[in-house]
Amino acid sequence: MGGFFGIVSKSPCANTLFYGTDYHSHMGTKRAGLATMNEQGIIKRSIHRIENSYFRNKFEDELCEFTGNSGIGIISDNDPQPIVLRSHLGTFAIVTVGKINNLEELGDELLSRGINFSELSSGQINPTEVVGHLITLGQSFADGIRLVQEKVRGSCSMLLMTQEGIIAARDRYGRTPVVIGVRRKNGHGPIPIEKNLAEAGSSDAPESFAAQQCQPDGAQNRATTPAGEITAISFASESCSFPNLDLQLTGFLGPGEAVLAQNALFSDPTQPGMPALQQLLPPREKL
Repeated sequence: MGGFFGIVSKSPCANTLFYGTDYHSHMGTKRAGLATMNEQGIIKRSIHRIENSYFRNKFEDELCEFTGNSGIGIISDNDPQPIVLRSHLGTFAIVTVGKINNLEELGDELLSRGINFSELSSGQINPTEVVGHLITLGQSFADGIRLVQEKVRGSCSMLLMTQEGIIAARDRYGRTPVVIGVRRKNGHGPIPIEKNLAEAGSSDAPESFAAQQCQPDGAQNRATTPAGEITAISFASESCSFPNLDLQLTGFLGPGEAVLAQNALFSDPTQPGMPALQQLLPPREKL
């Protein structure tokens, strides 16, 4: 399996990304990777083997090379990640956690469309690269993620780092958790989540974290989140990293749900009513 960590912050995120990813070291033993994006949209990526060494030993010497306020990290038991792709949707980095049972079938479908693979893992195509290419078949990131959920047999949760921010998506059956955390200066109050009505295909009005109840699968949905000035939003496979990074757990993504933590949120924090998270895909009502 593996574990991932992603963050969008008002300040440089390298240290939080480093430690947040390291807290997932118990979830994988083979590969680890980090990627950040700076204000110019340039992605810095690094991947190391960790079979015979600790995560920290591999990355701490190059930590100063990771610049920018958004980043994603992964501890993997299988394929090298993150993968960086340049497409009609823009340049983005992606990490995935899960198990794709029809990987060869999906790979053959992409090859038949003229798509080539540049990443190999133990002589096989890289599952994360397959997922990334499937996403680029969509007209938007939300459309591409929906396509992945429809085509993958098994499970696949993911983080995408785009120029807009970090997109987190949970597998359609909710087999692998994705938790949400926020860091703020002070104060208490609800942080709203705004639906992308065009993508979700819904005519509902935007709703807040507190407006939704627990999901049928038992996952806690978003409780009221302490407000004040938000300084960071994070996604992770486990919340064990949050306390020592001054992040507060606010809830879990529902099965099939996808949200965007926007970089624009931090460009002008004085704007009232700006949503912390934008919902791209709603959680599935029926599994």
